[in-house]
Amino acid sequence: MTGAERREMRRALLAITLVGSACFGWAESLSRREKETLVSEGDALYKGGQFSAARDKFQAALAGGPSRAESRRWRPLVGRTFEAEGNYQKALTVYQEAFDGDPKNVDRWIDLARLYDAVEIDDQAVRFYAEANKKDTTRRDVALALAALYAQSGRLAEAKTLAVQAVRTEPRDYSAQELLADIEERSGDLAGAARRRETAVSLRSSAEGYMKLGRLWARQDVFDMADAAFVRAGQAGDSGPEPSFERAVLAWRQGQIDRARDLLADAEKRAPGYFPAGFLRRWMDIQSRGARAVSVTGLSPGDPDCARWAGVLESAGSPSRKGKP
Repeated sequence: MTGAERREMRRALLAITLVGSACFGWAESLSRREKETLVSEGDALYKGGQFSAARDKFQAALAGGPSRAESRRWRPLVGRTFEAEGNYQKALTVYQEAFDGDPKNVDRWIDLARLYDAVEIDDQAVRFYAEANKKDTTRRDVALALAALYAQSGRLAEAKTLAVQAVRTEPRDYSAQELLADIEERSGDLAGAARRRETAVSLRSSAEGYMKLGRLWARQDVFDMADAAFVRAGQAGDSGPEPSFERAVLAWRQGQIDRARDLLADAEKRAPGYFPAGFLRRWMDIQSRGARAVSVTGLSPGDPDCARWAGVLESAGSPSRKGKP
């Protein structure tokens, strides 16, 4: 028998082994190279989104007589395929088995924490992330995940401590800067949050980022910085009415009525029937003219809240309000 024939026979036997393992629960011990090949093929399938096929490869390697070290490495890969498919119950079973077999490995704590986080069992997610963070304080992914969970539950001081440490380690991490900005804003540190968002948009420019930044500056009455941020939001791709409307509000708050009207007109041109712009324009009419009545014709409230504010306009512009600001 030639070498090529022997290799072909070996591949055939391997195929029979895999089928037997899947269907009847028996398996032939595979060589280390064969097992590594199966895992490598499984990794490629996983990256290609073929999670079930990847799982077959990983399970075949585990059925081929793995060492304890190989089992500790490969069993979590099976859980990863279930997790990717959204089958969290089976993923939890596999991850728990992997944890029981390798409890000193911080990655096993992280697997369980991530899964509990995904299914919103926050107390367990916090427990496992916190323990993983104790075991390895250099894991920024763990620190940030734990910080986010702390922030969600209102534990802002603990969240900020972790987020600050993560940002100091890697200042150019956009997600970390965004998380810290959210925490600072919720903590009432608007100036700190604005500076943080300035850093975030310098790392990753986006219309959404500039809108958040502009609103932060506006809340602090830093009108020029707020206006500049809303302008940048439009330049970054926001072609909707919001940037112009926010700039109109800034102008109105500063008494720049003509400029506010021009910006409101631009907002309504971009989105005919845009309720906030129409509302503010009519409110400005009431303030500037003490109007006997202000028409709400043309306003198209999109929800009950908008309808309520349309009613406010009608009441504010009624004859009983004549001459009042």
